[in-house]
Amino acid sequence: MTRFALCVAAFTLAAAGGLAQAPTAGGPGPVLGIVEIPKMFTINPDTGRAEPRGALTLYTRPDFNSKVAATITEPKAIDDAEYGYEEPGALVYRREGGYYLIRTARGTAWLSPNDAGPFHSLETLVSDGLSHLTEAWDGFVSASPGGANRTRVPRRRANGGDSVEVTAARRVAGRLWLQVEVMGNQHCTEPAPAVVKARGWVPAHDASGAPTVWFHSRGC
Repeated sequence: MTRFALCVAAFTLAAAGGLAQAPTAGGPGPVLGIVEIPKMFTINPDTGRAEPRGALTLYTRPDFNSKVAATITEPKAIDDAEYGYEEPGALVYRREGGYYLIRTARGTAWLSPNDAGPFHSLETLVSDGLSHLTEAWDGFVSASPGGANRTRVPRRRANGGDSVEVTAARRVAGRLWLQVEVMGNQHCTEPAPAVVKARGWVPAHDASGAPTVWFHSRGC
């Protein structure tokens, strides 16, 4: 979960009952996914905590020859999230030339491909796991990605949390859209029978870059 907050806005990723909350507004761009950083997020089997294997050098630009932006020695200095159960990585806001733009306690910086592990895209994370709508969702689904024909869907929870199945992803004019089935029951508390109350497309991010769909990294 995120362990620090910038003054402009905080990213709250605290686990509540096993559910990691989605990143909220305030990032330096749309959340594109999560990148593994083996040097920084190695789980100690004795403590169960992420511990660094060495200092991590980050750069001001996506170029190994650019100036050093920060040297990180602790996982808590990175804006992080779990891509799997107790498997943390860094939230990614841009990708360029194999580099990843991440956020630290000192601001944004570029992670070198030499220090990057596998990248988990937002569309993969929400398609493969148990997913839910977030507070960033505006309450509508569209008949087509980017289309003007929209239908309001009653929320079960005022602050988000309605379970969804993500069935497809498509980019329109550079914007990622997700095809979803909004469930009338919750994945974890009302697992059966499955009831679909609405189908349609939602933008993957709101205007601030916060994801409208997130996933249960720890399952139920």
